[in-house]
Amino acid sequence: MLKMPKNRSTFEKEFNTEAKCRKYLLKERWPNGFVCPRCIAKNVYSKGYLLKSRDKWECAACKYQCSIRAGTSMEGSKYPLRMWFEAMFYMMVEKVGCTAADLQRKLGVKYETAWSWFTKIRKYFPLNRPKLSGTVEFDEISIGGKGKGVRGRGSTWKSNVLMAVERRGRGSGEVRMEVVANANKKAIKKFLLENIEVGTTVCTDAAKEFGDLTELGYSHDKRVMKTKEDLESHLPLIYRASRNVKRVVMSTHMGAIAPWRLLTYLHEFEFRFARKKEARRESLFEDLLRLCITQKPFTLKQIAKEGNDAEVAYSKITQEPKGRKRARQPIVPWQKVIFPLAWPNPRRWMNWEA
Repeated sequence: MLKMPKNRSTFEKEFNTEAKCRKYLLKERWPNGFVCPRCIAKNVYSKGYLLKSRDKWECAACKYQCSIRAGTSMEGSKYPLRMWFEAMFYMMVEKVGCTAADLQRKLGVKYETAWSWFTKIRKYFPLNRPKLSGTVEFDEISIGGKGKGVRGRGSTWKSNVLMAVERRGRGSGEVRMEVVANANKKAIKKFLLENIEVGTTVCTDAAKEFGDLTELGYSHDKRVMKTKEDLESHLPLIYRASRNVKRVVMSTHMGAIAPWRLLTYLHEFEFRFARKKEARRESLFEDLLRLCITQKPFTLKQIAKEGNDAEVAYSKITQEPKGRKRARQPIVPWQKVIFPLAWPNPRRWMNWEA
């Protein structure tokens, strides 16, 4: 049984060959031996055998053939499994994350390849997550660079994000975030019902948008925040988590995240934040690898379509910054969206679009 790597040297020792990576992948997908995906969908259990000449598995009953990568995030990739494992390891081992440009330098692949790998992986983070319960702190924050005009709520240079942090003793549990165009009562209600169990105690400030949450079935602890000390005493976990996520966005990614793609990066932060303690940090790589193996794969066409739809929706509900035009990519076929001829300069986005 392979051990999960805790650092770079352990990773190189445990996954230094393609055979070891295949062995681990096979163990995770089919712990009791090959199971035909077509037969199991019909509630029929049948085994198969390996075709070494074609590097595929064949079902003994229906003769269906599939590779060990089929049905995973690595499906259809020409790159070896070890490079995929290494990309996931770099994504999790860095405390503040890893960018596609960093992965390009470390693995020697094209930037478009590194970006597509990370984008596919980030799609798995919000899957199969439990709702928050117990006592939860809830507030609205703004994420983005510095710019002229209105600061905080209503700023055209920042993205509005709803954040909820679960209390566990004196520390924090899991966190949930959602990017919204307007933090009105409708958006807040939708976020609470989707992410927090009914009956939970929700701690907020006295903003009128929050209203009376007891109408939704929550116990509402609402206080007026007059000073920074009031915020740190009533909502300390929100204050701490918001600083952490802003540090990741503004340092690792230089603030160069388009608003309609910001949510996928926040999901990555949520996944890492839930495993921030030393005992659980060791499972980061293992949990991510299992997600990529067990969940349905995403294609580049799906990712591009979602990105285009999100960009169109965002452009309809937001206003352009006065006195400055936005450098937006045109809505073109998916190949050009994923692999444009000239990638935007991150510093050009940093002050207004992150």
